[in-house]
Amino acid sequence: MRKMVRLLAALLIVFSVADAHSAGDSTLCKVINSRLEKHFTVLYKSQDKMNVEIKILDEKDKIIYSDVLSNVNEIKRDFDLTGLKDGVYSFILKNDKHLYRHDVDAKSWNGENLRFADLHRKVALVGKNDSGSDLDITIYDDQGNLLHEEEIEKDAILSRLYNLEKVYGRDVTILIFEGHRLIQERTVKL
Repeated sequence: MRKMVRLLAALLIVFSVADAHSAGDSTLCKVINSRLEKHFTVLYKSQDKMNVEIKILDEKDKIIYSDVLSNVNEIKRDFDLTGLKDGVYSFILKNDKHLYRHDVDAKSWNGENLRFADLHRKVALVGKNDSGSDLDITIYDDQGNLLHEEEIEKDAILSRLYNLEKVYGRDVTILIFEGHRLIQERTVKL
């Protein structure tokens, strides 16, 4: 059961998307939490060209970013919030007809002490879990099959070598979770 919950959480996080539509509105507006911490992508697509205002607000509703794009019907813009403190941020998109609001949780994780190394048919993970909580590591092949899963206790010193010879020549994806939040993802071609 725990594996199923983690798999569902992994799929939800990897494909997590805040999505908004207003009644009778065919406009698509999404804020996607990218695979890097505190990195988000805004996607907007409308049938009509309109002026679109993009704002990002902090937890106190203070504007930390604002821009107006003129006569557009499609937007794809990346935002890096790593310079900001942890918290909930609101992405506001307003066109000539509707307002869309997406709240995102931007949380840092100091993963500098965890290092991956591709060692020809093997992947090494070395370092220290300094996240302050237990971590879950899952490794999937390029077809979504679970190859390995383990829990790393907080403050543990790591020296792991994953033998992935049976999937040599293919991509593997390594996901590290803190609870249900994806904090690091690495794809390696063996």
